Amino acid sequence: MQKTKDNNLIVFKPKRQNFHELEEKTRAGITVFSGQIFAYRNCRLVDVQSGNVLLCDILVKDEKIFKIVLHDDETSREQFSDCECIDCRFCLVIPPFYNAFYDSVKAFEKSFDVRVDEDLKPLVQDLMGLQCSLKGVIYVNDISKGEGLLLDNFVEQSEQQLGEFCNLAAKTGEKLFMKVGQDLQELGAVDKQYKKPLAYVLEDFGFLDRNSPVVVGGNCFEKDDLQIFANYDTSFVVCPSEDARFGRRPTNLISLKNHGFDVGLGSGYAFEVDFFALMRQILQAQRGMFEDEECICEKDVFVMALAGVYRSREQCSMEEVVSLKEGDFANFVLLSDIGLPAKGVYESDLYSNIFKALVWGKSSDDILMSVGNGRILQKGGLCQSLTSGLTYEEMAIKIAEEIKLRRKQK
Repeated sequence: MQKTKDNNLIVFKPKRQNFHELEEKTRAGITVFSGQIFAYRNCRLVDVQSGNVLLCDILVKDEKIFKIVLHDDETSREQFSDCECIDCRFCLVIPPFYNAFYDSVKAFEKSFDVRVDEDLKPLVQDLMGLQCSLKGVIYVNDISKGEGLLLDNFVEQSEQQLGEFCNLAAKTGEKLFMKVGQDLQELGAVDKQYKKPLAYVLEDFGFLDRNSPVVVGGNCFEKDDLQIFANYDTSFVVCPSEDARFGRRPTNLISLKNHGFDVGLGSGYAFEVDFFALMRQILQAQRGMFEDEECICEKDVFVMALAGVYRSREQCSMEEVVSLKEGDFANFVLLSDIGLPAKGVYESDLYSNIFKALVWGKSSDDILMSVGNGRILQKGGLCQSLTSGLTYEEMAIKIAEEIKLRRKQK
């Protein structure tokens, strides 16, 4: 826990088990409880693997999920009956969202049409991070904080600059994000300059050999391009809000899925972070593009929103990676009740499964609580980390006004 000087913000950095080593390095956390067990009682936990809803108590001790006690297990419930309790009143519990590609400073600048001064960047980054926690996004890969290297504006880079950047990636071992292949103009310019497709150029420079690189976008890559990336340990991140803003065609998720890529979801340079809206946007775009309602399902995009691009390389399914389990760090989100059964297989006249109910029936406004490392980050839209009494929107406006005032004084 770290309180920044003179800005009334508290910085919170969550942990996640089995993450890539970069995640462990950049997400140093604290021990919140000293042996005390906190029980989140009467939760309806979504089992991502089965799609079932489990009525249970979630016991948290020293930042981690100590035990998940199903209500069928009355003996176990009695054993922990005198814990410090938080009554969730049958709230729905899901794993937290993962913003796999985000630039908080650029998102702020584009939203308020300002240029953030260096001394204000930490404040903006922390503020935007708090906004994410209010929206149920506990894991955030913020490029503006140096959490990975970003290759952007490829056609504007000289061969010398590209070579130096590739050497830097090799030297530092940082996660490499490549914002490429997002429009046909870029692909045409690269093909004209290098006499070969962009994917082959990236391979020739050695970018694809660098520490499991991540392609951000890739909207216009075709089958032959994807085959090049498939030869390496490459992942993809899609940013639907940013794509819509710039009129880009949607990334072909079906083709990515057929090639076996891990795909994460990011808000990119967008100020507003609502992963429920992003999931709906993806479904509508993919189904409209293929004129096929069955080409992608709600569970696919839900898992995408949870998993990010730091999945463990163990031989297990993505659903298993994102599911809440005993021994994991206590990172989860509580949603308002949506008329679920007490437990078991989800049934509804409106939605045929829990994933449809979540994606189409919920929004970020339904998030009641965000828990990170066992600590309540926000409850009922009130964030404990904002000690000034202002909402994050009011803080953002205040910072933007300060920046504009500085410009007038210069």
